Amino acid sequence: MWREPKTDWKPGDAFNVSDYNRIKGNLEELRTMALQMWPQVPYEDMGPDKTYEDISFYADEINRFEDNLESICRNTYPFPIGEKQTFEANRPFIGSAELNRLESGIRMIRGYLEGSIDGQRTLEFELDGELKGGML
Repeated sequence: MWREPKTDWKPGDAFNVSDYNRIKGNLEELRTMALQMWPQVPYEDMGPDKTYEDISFYADEINRFEDNLESICRNTYPFPIGEKQTFEANRPFIGSAELNRLESGIRMIRGYLEGSIDGQRTLEFELDGELKGGML
């Protein structure tokens, strides 16, 4: 389910389970939307949502966010969403600038995908010879 991205991260803002699940869920929503127009969008499973019992976030989980956003972007329309980052264990955690880049990219791609899906051309007749809403 889509949840409005947070794009006003500031240094010192706490990243929590709700933020993790929002980003993860929004990426999953983007992939679902992308598959309506492009049959092949490589995507790495991000596992189940986190709960407040999951008090840790790991570099490989954040790297999957980065990888999946880049894959969706590369396989739909190559928007300028900034440079993908790679995080490592026992190194600095994702910061506000990168969270803003990630969530802004998610929002931008969603707008594009919504427009692409809504703008798909459809036939105004059915193959049995009838017009939608009336006879030929």
